[in-house]
Amino acid sequence: MVLYKRKPIILPDPLPLPQDLNIFVWHIDETGEWFYTYEEYLKRLDFYMKHHFTCEITGASCLTFFQALDSEEAQFKYVEEKFPLKLREPVARFLHFNVIKRLDALVEQVYARFKNDYFPGEVVYLRRPKDTPETNNESDAKTASTSQQPQYQSPYIVKEKAQFNATVDPETGAITVPGHCKYMLIEDDARLYQNGQQNIPYGKLPTGKSIIVDQSQIYRDRSTFTKHLIKCFFKITLHKASSKSGAPWSVKPEYLSMYGLTMNWPPELIQYKDNEPNEGLSASEEPGDYANEDDKMKKGRNKRKKEDDSLSDNENETSSKRNKHEDDNDDAVGDMSMSDVKIEETVEQVPVVTSITEDLQLPYKKPEDSFFGNLQYYNNNLETVVVSTTKTEPTDNLHQFGRILQVFQFLNSFGEYILLSSFNLDQFITSLKCTDEYEMMGEVVKVSLKKNEIKNKDPQSNHGSDSEESAHEDEEESDEESDPISDWKRNSKIRRMIESKASDADEPLVYKIVKNDPASDDIIDNISNNGCAIIVEAFVCLLSLFINEKGEWSTIIAEDWYDMPDDTTKVDSANELKTEKGEFKTENNSPIDVEIKSDESDNENSEEEERIEKCLNFRSVHWSERLTKRQFSNHFWLIILLGIFQDSLSMPKYVKFIKHFTEVIIPDEISSTHLPKQLWRNFCRNLSFEEKIESLWILVDMVTNYSPDIKQAVDDSSEILNQIRSEKFRITREMKAVMVDLAKLNPETDQEPCKKLQEKIDSFQKDKTFLETQILETDLQRVKPLGMDRYGNRYYWLSRSGVPVKIYSEEEMNGDMTDITYSTGRLFIQGPSRDMAKFLLKISDDELNRWQSICRENGREQATKEVFHIYRRPDGSIWQKQPGVDTEEIEIMSKEGKPLSVTDLSPLQKMALDEFPEYLSLDEDTWYCTGNVDDLGTMLNRLDTWGRREHDLLKQFKNTTLDIENTMLVRNMVLNPPEFGDEENKLLEDLNENALTTEELQIDGPTEKTDNDNNEHTDRTKNNEERMDVIEVRLDEIADEIMNLEDSFKTRKILNQIEELEKERDELQEEKEKLMNSQRPGGRIMARNERKRNAISRDNKLSNQTELLTDLINFRHFKAMENVIAWKNKIAIKRYGTELRKSTSSKKNHAMRDLVPTLDERMGKILKQLQSTTETAK
Repeated sequence: MVLYKRKPIILPDPLPLPQDLNIFVWHIDETGEWFYTYEEYLKRLDFYMKHHFTCEITGASCLTFFQALDSEEAQFKYVEEKFPLKLREPVARFLHFNVIKRLDALVEQVYARFKNDYFPGEVVYLRRPKDTPETNNESDAKTASTSQQPQYQSPYIVKEKAQFNATVDPETGAITVPGHCKYMLIEDDARLYQNGQQNIPYGKLPTGKSIIVDQSQIYRDRSTFTKHLIKCFFKITLHKASSKSGAPWSVKPEYLSMYGLTMNWPPELIQYKDNEPNEGLSASEEPGDYANEDDKMKKGRNKRKKEDDSLSDNENETSSKRNKHEDDNDDAVGDMSMSDVKIEETVEQVPVVTSITEDLQLPYKKPEDSFFGNLQYYNNNLETVVVSTTKTEPTDNLHQFGRILQVFQFLNSFGEYILLSSFNLDQFITSLKCTDEYEMMGEVVKVSLKKNEIKNKDPQSNHGSDSEESAHEDEEESDEESDPISDWKRNSKIRRMIESKASDADEPLVYKIVKNDPASDDIIDNISNNGCAIIVEAFVCLLSLFINEKGEWSTIIAEDWYDMPDDTTKVDSANELKTEKGEFKTENNSPIDVEIKSDESDNENSEEEERIEKCLNFRSVHWSERLTKRQFSNHFWLIILLGIFQDSLSMPKYVKFIKHFTEVIIPDEISSTHLPKQLWRNFCRNLSFEEKIESLWILVDMVTNYSPDIKQAVDDSSEILNQIRSEKFRITREMKAVMVDLAKLNPETDQEPCKKLQEKIDSFQKDKTFLETQILETDLQRVKPLGMDRYGNRYYWLSRSGVPVKIYSEEEMNGDMTDITYSTGRLFIQGPSRDMAKFLLKISDDELNRWQSICRENGREQATKEVFHIYRRPDGSIWQKQPGVDTEEIEIMSKEGKPLSVTDLSPLQKMALDEFPEYLSLDEDTWYCTGNVDDLGTMLNRLDTWGRREHDLLKQFKNTTLDIENTMLVRNMVLNPPEFGDEENKLLEDLNENALTTEELQIDGPTEKTDNDNNEHTDRTKNNEERMDVIEVRLDEIADEIMNLEDSFKTRKILNQIEELEKERDELQEEKEKLMNSQRPGGRIMARNERKRNAISRDNKLSNQTELLTDLINFRHFKAMENVIAWKNKIAIKRYGTELRKSTSSKKNHAMRDLVPTLDERMGKILKQLQSTTETAK
């Protein structure tokens, strides 16, 4: 029964039929109500369309009446279809007058009670290995394995059941054989065939045999006995037997006869019966809040009666009491002890939410898990960093990351119009990183002996050595110190392995990760092979939108856009207002006073203008002419970019950056032949990543606002979307007509027509899905966030606006990954805006400024503690200092995760409990992302459907979750495999093979003084002789011990001792032989040669380790670079035969809009891919 505000709704009886049956009335099919007037019908329908209804079976709230009714019907059909029919009566008998209060505990008990209990008539399956033949005797059946059932396993029906009591030893009273059941099974031949077709492999025919098994050898179909099904069966079948507190469950009256039950109360529960109140129960023993709660229920009931006369008084009274007791039982934790009663009293004080309201006004609910520590962000090196690893470090997140997403989405959405092939976000960021001279070369891992490092640091270590060797070592040491220490954080697995070795005090080697030498000019200039192609193609395709091939300006920037200051205008701003006549005027053409700079400043400005003009007119060709002729090759596109920027100086928001860009990129000495290369090298070396992003974003911003080609593309998108939606509506209408025709046929007699109509319906359904995908790929509107959570964080999913969407099957994902593509593969979370943070969290501008300033220096954890006085202790509890009182602190969350209060917390305290003080996000320039499906599930579970903002956000997630999860899985399989790849494993194996041995580590070096060698030889000879004497004595002792043990009784212990002594004897004899050989003539020479060989082997292994570790730490970065290098602009190649940056021109003076398909061509292409249209044409 549908619930209205948590109470069952009783539909009113329909009106009596009128005398004149020919009149027109308004009718609601679902309820059977009809009305004379349209106003009455609308009033009743408006009541049913309110989101105040709840599905009684699933508990889903905030539904309309019709949604709740459909949900209950769907769940009822699901239970009727899945839950075993023969199991329902035993379960109902077990539940009837059951005193377990908590519904979840009752579900667990029923599941455990009936999981291995079967009843006659049930369909079961045998547990046995795949290759084990069927058995007919009991002994063979007992050996059946519990492995997973093959798909072709034959179903059996339980024919009979015999229960055996436990066997008890009469002397000891111990149970020798536990109680168990035996079942007689017969093969269910009827289930082996369906619709006249065989459902099992050939060669396995039904036998109709019977076997005897016990409960450990059979099982049900997993989908027919789940906790969800049990809970749904409870909701349908059970209710509270009375309205008294502590009343047991009972089967509803309409199901009593079905399961052979009666309402005869057990004697021990008779006190809970409504018609026999318990007079002996004192008032003090009753819960104190029940009387007041009944008054509240009556007041609420009278109020609802005035609002809606369809709810009867009697039903309201009974259901309100029953629902109250059910809520008390469901919210209880554990047994009903005194401490639990206190918890229940605390829970009852929480206000009941019955409608959608402001998110931060809801009672606080602590989420089970937190995902904020697993989020990632992009730092200034464009690397993803896990938030939890930098909670105490200064924030280094990339402030321009939002613009990266804007540029990426624009380029992919309008790629067909601007002749740019699609690419994913990881490729775009990798290509941007490849514009850095260090990123092109990667990192180097330097491996050396620790004692050599100590010698280099010790000034006395070189005393007595040759001056040339000392100078050489000093030179090498200074070279190593000049290498920039790498601050990159990529390839975390290999980096952690190297850093753990470097921090190990017992490790004899020293490991250092440094940046490689910067890329040479030749490498930087070779765009096709250094990974910069995507970025350059993006610049070129955007520049092409400003002037078409006819020489006409298509993107015109406003010329007279002045940003007038309040005070006297300085020369810097006055230069922007200077007219052609050299006068300074305002927008009203009235002269203004300016402060004139010195002659030196004028000369500097004139020199700078000359340098700019020299660049823009390189080789006496104006930049606009180069753009018209599409001369982009050999880095000429940078001259065009400078020209566009200089022409856009009238835009105030671009002026500061354009001046800085011009100053940095133009060389001091302009070459008359290699200026474009100079500009490109300065672009790569002198600009930071943020400045490169800014330059690309300015072009995107200008063409978005001023390009008629982009505006026309958006208009065309809207037009073609209307046509696609119209076609989708037509297909839906035709599919419904075919479904009506199919319903009129008899499947048994009209098999062939039914088959054709079903195929037609499947074709229509595929076309609908295809058109829905086309709608997503065609929509070019601005990207909007999915929604906003309670704290103002905005959630973005960038794969639903003009970007091709493809959902891969499991087989495709497990196959070849080369053809699998994705867009972003991550969900992005933007921090709240400044105004939103002030409004929602009740904080001031000064607090925000201080928090952001401390974040940049000391990290979020320290900023939150100093500004808001909230911090987390090592035990996990969260505390807040009282303002103005240094010693007084309050605990707002215990170490067990229990908040201090659920109603008295401030918005900022709630945010600190949810996101933790060290992960707090109060800046819209902070962008987090997640690509983990588990974190996505935790995130969705945290959202509260009763909150206004999160309710709308959950609605958006409902339509996109499948797409998000699929894309996340695809990206993780492509970029983040759980283990190392084959090539990485091979490098690790080679690294293990090049590990230094003990002899190689003990070598001091190949060069030693002769005197030291002689002294060392004398000492070694003396030591060897002493060692020989010790060995001889020990060998005699071992021989005596072995003889004594052999004469004794040979037990296992004696044999083990003999074996150990013989092993020790062999080792001593081998050592004795080596010592004897070392004292022979030539032994000294052999030892020296051995040391030389070990020294050479050590040096070779150190060199190999350096190469292998360098390859490992750069492996994934270079692999990503190879992926970017392999990218080709296929759209431009198809149009021009080459890519845009290689001076492409159609030689037909086409405008950009002439180079893309027309609306009719695009719509015709879509219609050709529809199966239903193709079949109709045939």
